[in-house]
Amino acid sequence: MSKATAENRKMEITSTKAGVFTAADCSVEKLLGPASGLGMAGSWALLWLHTFCEAMAIENVEAQQFGVYMPMFCERLPGGLIDRRPLLRNYMFVRVGEDRIADGSWAKLFNTRGVKTVFTVSSMRPAFIRDADIQQLRQAELARASAATVIADTPWKEGDRAQIFDGSFAGFSAIVDYPIDRDRVYVLLSFMGRQTRVEVSRSHLTPLRGQVR
Repeated sequence: MSKATAENRKMEITSTKAGVFTAADCSVEKLLGPASGLGMAGSWALLWLHTFCEAMAIENVEAQQFGVYMPMFCERLPGGLIDRRPLLRNYMFVRVGEDRIADGSWAKLFNTRGVKTVFTVSSMRPAFIRDADIQQLRQAELARASAATVIADTPWKEGDRAQIFDGSFAGFSAIVDYPIDRDRVYVLLSFMGRQTRVEVSRSHLTPLRGQVR
């Protein structure tokens, strides 16, 4: 029976900036580090799935009466389509209570179709991630979904002040110069004492707080 460990596997995860996902790499040891509450029963275990088997794994894990959470990443595509895909490809969180640890039934996850293995700290128990960390993921997921479906539809006009939360200019405040089309807009950035016009995606902008539209 194969067991993945924090030392020999890495995965992709996104971090949050201003409550919204931005692209970043994060190793498993960071997610399953000491600060994440290893060995705390009643929290969330991390499963490594076979490639393209997310749907199969969810169905079979839920059939065993485990709670499942697979964070999703939403992105607005040109033309207005919403791309929704797993945030952590080939990974899934499973709620494991004290009773499933006590009776050993959590170990059935190893033999579940679609599941490659379970991250563990020993042969007796999985490595756990705290509820607080899962809640943070949920909040960031909702924020990103809102950005993809609502912010991209903001009717920007010349002079509007905006915050860029994604892309190459993430973190900059900007002034809208003029819209290019339904997906792009020119904005003015203050850089090294000068205003510079750059093109950004509408889906990367959010109105600055307090702005009256």
